[in-house]
Amino acid sequence: NYNTCKYRVTVIDTNTLTVTCPHDFSVNNDAGNCTAYLASYGTPVILPNYNGACLTAGLAHDPGPNFPAGTTQLTYNVVANGHTASCSWNITVNDVEKPNITSPANITTQIDPGNCGKVVNFTAPVGTDNCNNGLGTYLITGLAPGSLFPFGSTLETYVVSDLTGNTDTAR
Repeated sequence: NYNTCKYRVTVIDTNTLTVTCPHDFSVNNDAGNCTAYLASYGTPVILPNYNGACLTAGLAHDPGPNFPAGTTQLTYNVVANGHTASCSWNITVNDVEKPNITSPANITTQIDPGNCGKVVNFTAPVGTDNCNNGLGTYLITGLAPGSLFPFGSTLETYVVSDLTGNTDTAR
């Protein structure tokens, strides 16, 4: 004679899963690039420390590759024992590199007989920038190409500016 009995053992996890991300931080761009190389940027801390906690959605950007100028938000989502938690933090790459502008060679020309000046055509200097975004070149002093230049010297001053406010001047 025998008798059977069945019963179920249920283990529940009443812990609260938390994920703490590294603090937001900023770095300057790498020289000549519109990016910054980050080999590491910290690791989120999962509490309690579950063995087998799963990262369900990856970071917005893996360590190592170049981070672009501007702000990249990184998000860490974790699932463990039926619990979920997430955190986010920002890495900001500051474009601190000024654009470049090169002055053209001086221009010397003759006034046409009977005139007090001369229309002078030339190519205005154009700037370059490591990020090449929103670059603007502005005439600060002098006359624009194709203007009537008076007798004598006219100092041409151009400024190039990028979106982050970095500037360079050509005279």
